[in-house]
Amino acid sequence: MFASSTGEVYGSLNTGGFYQFNLINGERTLISSSPASNSNDGAHCVTAPIAFSADLYTTTTDGVSTYAPGTSVTYTVVVGNNGPFGVQGATVSVPVPAGIPAANITYTAVGAGGATSAVTGTQNGAINDLANLPLNGTVTYTITVNIPVTYTGNLTSTVAVTSPANSTDPNTANNTATDTNVQSVCYNPVTNTAAGIDTRLGITLQKNASVGTGNWPFTRKSAHMAIESNTQGFVVTRLATANLSNITTPQEGMMVFDTTAKCLKIYSDGVWRCFSVPSCP
Repeated sequence: MFASSTGEVYGSLNTGGFYQFNLINGERTLISSSPASNSNDGAHCVTAPIAFSADLYTTTTDGVSTYAPGTSVTYTVVVGNNGPFGVQGATVSVPVPAGIPAANITYTAVGAGGATSAVTGTQNGAINDLANLPLNGTVTYTITVNIPVTYTGNLTSTVAVTSPANSTDPNTANNTATDTNVQSVCYNPVTNTAAGIDTRLGITLQKNASVGTGNWPFTRKSAHMAIESNTQGFVVTRLATANLSNITTPQEGMMVFDTTAKCLKIYSDGVWRCFSVPSCP
């Protein structure tokens, strides 16, 4: 056993491995490898701290660059340790984005590679966690943010990881990360008080418009498109969710009706999204 002047307690396992012990719950965190031994000794360093170097890092992304008020986004935050030593009690901080109520945020945490988190189950609000990170260990936080309908401006989420007192970080440049989304642009009809210009414009998927017969509108210069009817509906292409992949080259803004999800979908940021908010996908 080893004790540091700053209060940390360590120990070597006879079968190999150097660990730090949590003085509250007894949990151990692998700090480094060590040779096996059946005659381990110890020391109490009353005047000098025992410190280890560990390159902690973090990343965050929600996979999109825009957001729509009244919808939700999900961030994946990863905190890890490039080593060479493990750490116990690294502080992980993810504040609530400005303008978002804390109750609108839920998150979970999952450790891998021997890493653990103090987060249990699903929590709300800001993240203030203590993570135990052995070499190459990671903790992944999945954060869902429900954006108020009245939200405006950029949506920015930040994350930071800080070493405990008994650890030094040789590279602090990767200890913080930020993800920023801009509000998606919505287009409303223009207000035009000038005299209108007659426009012939048509849309068909039936391939039955005969060229040169006068039965199909070809004039499109300076065109606006108006679809009006008091007795008829506008029919868009209808596809089941499983068949959306048949559109091999979808374009931004493309629109279909999903018969499985029973919603109008628009292709936005590389994903088919239900058009559930007025004026915005």
